[in-house]
Amino acid sequence: VCFSPGMSMRCARVEMRIPKKYGAAAAGIDKARGKFFARCAASIEQHVDFATVQCLVLAGPGFTKEEFRKYLSLESARGNGQSAFSEGKVVIAHASSTYGSALQEVLTATE
Repeated sequence: VCFSPGMSMRCARVEMRIPKKYGAAAAGIDKARGKFFARCAASIEQHVDFATVQCLVLAGPGFTKEEFRKYLSLESARGNGQSAFSEGKVVIAHASSTYGSALQEVLTATE
């Protein structure tokens, strides 16, 4: 979701099936999560102009937002074209759900 003064719009939606943490499918969870993070990072780079955007807010109910932030910092350190994701521009926030209704909750949080 991208924001400008008085407006928000969905620019992209990344959907991917990630296996459960337990059982036989757990062997491929790291590979699937890595592909998902790569797709998210590519989508953000494609749709967001970091020359005008002051920060990137990662929000959600679980720990995936922290894992994605670690992924962005590792990719930035590797120099794979992810230099736009500097540590100072990425902000972590908690949201009670992943639906659009949690957007207002994140924006009004005092954290």
